[in-house]
Amino acid sequence: MRLHWEKSNSKKRIQISTIVFLTSVILIAPQPMKASAADYSKASVTASENISTEITASGIKIYLDTFRPNMDLFANFSLHVNATLSATDKSVVSVNNTNGILQFHFKFGSYLTSSAKSTPLATVKDGSGTPRIQVFGMPKDFPIPSITGTKSAISNLNFLTTPTTNEGAYAIATKGLNVVFFVKSPRFIVGFRELSDAKSNSFPSGTPRYAYLEQKQLNHESLSPGIWKFLDSTFEVVGRVNTFNALGQVLQADGHDMTISPDGNPVVMTIPTRTVDSSWLAKPYSGSIVDCLVAEVSNGETTKSFSLWDWANSHRSEAKALLDAGLRDADPAQPTGPSDICHANSIQYYAPANEYLLSSRSLSALFILDSNLTTVKSILSSPGSMQHFARFTSKNQITVLGNYTQDKFSRFQTWNLINGNWELSETTLPIHVMYCGNAQMIDKSHLWVGGGCQAFAKNTLGVLYDVSGPNPTEVARLMASSMGYAYRTDIY
Repeated sequence: MRLHWEKSNSKKRIQISTIVFLTSVILIAPQPMKASAADYSKASVTASENISTEITASGIKIYLDTFRPNMDLFANFSLHVNATLSATDKSVVSVNNTNGILQFHFKFGSYLTSSAKSTPLATVKDGSGTPRIQVFGMPKDFPIPSITGTKSAISNLNFLTTPTTNEGAYAIATKGLNVVFFVKSPRFIVGFRELSDAKSNSFPSGTPRYAYLEQKQLNHESLSPGIWKFLDSTFEVVGRVNTFNALGQVLQADGHDMTISPDGNPVVMTIPTRTVDSSWLAKPYSGSIVDCLVAEVSNGETTKSFSLWDWANSHRSEAKALLDAGLRDADPAQPTGPSDICHANSIQYYAPANEYLLSSRSLSALFILDSNLTTVKSILSSPGSMQHFARFTSKNQITVLGNYTQDKFSRFQTWNLINGNWELSETTLPIHVMYCGNAQMIDKSHLWVGGGCQAFAKNTLGVLYDVSGPNPTEVARLMASSMGYAYRTDIY
């Protein structure tokens, strides 16, 4: 049997004769067959990156399950056919034959456009010109981004988002509508963000610039823990926070948010279940509680931490009214679970003030913590607001999305430090973002609201509002071709 390989943009022509092909560890000697009757259905493919394959008698289709700028893909093909194959694609860097295994090296560009879902990035044809090997840049269910409304208003913005589909979940980074990174997971992904709060320490394989959390399974239960994965500036995974020890337990972080400490370590949030003595409250908790724990983690150990319950228990005069007025029900995603007394939704270390900012949904309060995670310096309470995505924008200003879920409306909140006191102003939004979402001012006139637990119309990742007038007006939407749920969509 003969297999010919010809790369037409090369001066070399390689003709290889072989009678043995290697598949896994089994030696197979295929029977000679006519080229016109080539059957590729017995082919197998292994690759250096996560891929999905569709192998039929007529050929092989590969779908990338991850993409990074200028990514190299090395793939081994065991074809089990007689064929003459050739390619002119610049994406095909080289091909070698080792014991009947074709070893391809593909190299892709700095981004993907929507055409990568339907048009192959690389094609290898047989002698009759029929495509036999095709590499597509996106899976079939990829939620392609698009813009409606005034496209120029957000076409130059960069987004980090985590939409789900029926097959899994994605972390996607775009520059405008060009996809510069994505990864597909069979589990739920949340919290995709740029690590811009403080300078991160390097892991042995690189310095983190981005992070997302991959949960244990495909769901959007907000309390589900998982693994924070850290990516460098080229979106290569360089480190992770898996489990860590705190409060005498082995814990995993949740994916609402994380930040970087002034010492350069990851600071994550987690939700340990505890049995506590709450007899000092007006109405003690009837069972176990879910605490909010903020933990600075280094090498799997907690170096500094803040427990909301421990603070409250040791500062009863400050905490009693706050906890008595707070929500006591279980998290809506886990209605049979313990009392969700805190439910932290965001954490930020703000270097200019050398402080942390923590939001608590159940208490409708923001906590300003010192850099050692030991002292509550201020509490900003706005009853019923169930805040998300609290951020210092300056030493004297904090912005946050007020969800007001029980009252079925949402507001953009701005806290200003005036004469030593934090004062609140609010803008009511034309959308109720329910239990999720994030809000960021783009400039003095434009507000971005993302995510929202499917609060927007179907397949909407977020909306840009003009807030220069008395009432916010919609300017543009970031859409996905098809998706289920997205917790938030960050601008970076």
